[in-house]
Amino acid sequence: MNTMTIPADDSRESSARLKRELKLADAKKRAMALVLIAPLAIFLFLIFVVPIGALLTRAIENPEVANALPHTGAALAKWDRKTPPSDAAYAALAQDLTAICDGE
Repeated sequence: MNTMTIPADDSRESSARLKRELKLADAKKRAMALVLIAPLAIFLFLIFVVPIGALLTRAIENPEVANALPHTGAALAKWDRKTPPSDAAYAALAQDLTAICDGE
């Protein structure tokens, strides 16, 4: 049985080159992993995050209330949100609710 030995190069230059090659190989591995995961991430974003964001936006945005209660909205626009709403805001709410009941 023949064995062959390869002499090791102990120079600093050789170890620096090996470290660079190792970093390059790790960087290529990470890039490939990201490329392989990207379609899944895009799919999950489009299927889950976008619809949930749309639902949350619709939950906050409610033009029907603003259109149905115009006097209340105007009265609450003057409200500082540190103190309870004024009696004028409650009167405006009553006026708007009465107008809605009369309109139906």
